[in-house]
Amino acid sequence: MNISYENPNLDKNKLCVPDTILLKRFKALDKQANISVYKDVKIYHHSKCYDISLMMLDNIRGLYIFEIKNWTFDELKNSHIKKASKQKTAINTLAFDEVHTIIVKKLNKLANINDMKIFNYLLMENLTSNEYDSLDDSFKELLPKHRLIFSDSFQTDIFKKLQEATYQNLRIYKKDEIIGNLLVQYSILNDNYKRYLCTKNQIEFINKKLKGTEYLIGRKSSGKSNLLLLKSIFELLNDKSKHIIIIKQTITACDIAKAKLLNILKYGIIKVDLSSISLLTPSEFKKIYPNKIFKKTLKATDIIMCDDSDKLDQNFINHLHIIQKKSALVLVTTDNKNDNVDLKQKF
Repeated sequence: MNISYENPNLDKNKLCVPDTILLKRFKALDKQANISVYKDVKIYHHSKCYDISLMMLDNIRGLYIFEIKNWTFDELKNSHIKKASKQKTAINTLAFDEVHTIIVKKLNKLANINDMKIFNYLLMENLTSNEYDSLDDSFKELLPKHRLIFSDSFQTDIFKKLQEATYQNLRIYKKDEIIGNLLVQYSILNDNYKRYLCTKNQIEFINKKLKGTEYLIGRKSSGKSNLLLLKSIFELLNDKSKHIIIIKQTITACDIAKAKLLNILKYGIIKVDLSSISLLTPSEFKKIYPNKIFKKTLKATDIIMCDDSDKLDQNFINHLHIIQKKSALVLVTTDNKNDNVDLKQKF
């Protein structure tokens, strides 16, 4: 059973803001051949985070980055703009900014790709094409029309404008090698250091705000053990104060997971405090967190994730339920009785 969430990035108790008409038209491009669209993504590099409102991969043309602007015609009609004295410009972009530089660095370092074309655009949510024509010439100099997507742009207009930016490449870029290396929090690194971009269900689990008991269901080689590591990293990237416990059956399994965790961080060029993630066997866990100390607190840590929980003693699982009654518990299993997330793809 596949479970989809309305918006995995938001708490379901909070108001979910729907996409604008322009965003809906733009995201519809995802149905076009060779195009993948990603909204509200974060690129992590070392300990820094770079937010991108909208990103699109055309695997025969290159990567497109969009910044969403809510400027209205009334706000702009009597204004003029000028370029900052120290601002640098680059070919095929509106501005040479830090995000552009980080993308180039990550693709070059992680995928040995140094010829990816990157284009920057602005999405003008509240400005039409005709209104733009009435603005001061200073806008047209710094914000050329061919780099703007207007509120009255239809899907065909958007597609045509993006295609006109460049010609098709002889090389075809794959999502795994481009998006997988940029969004390393959503990519599985196998033993041969090859990346596989997570499936929709896996990304939903990584993004999901954990509360109470969750079940992660997956057959052998479906990536569930790797997913626990990605989820741990994702949680710490967003909140450094958290502490996470991952329970594995044996000491050897813990050692293997530690090695994988180090590789994910090293080959993803991201940094988290590894002391915030504890890998423990059931016996090690019970020594540290015996039943008697949780009569009042009912919380061992922020998140506990137990791998292969269906292979462990039921008394131990009951112990976890008691301990994490007031916090998050993830049980990984091949039993599909309570399948919150079902992983079917093999890696």
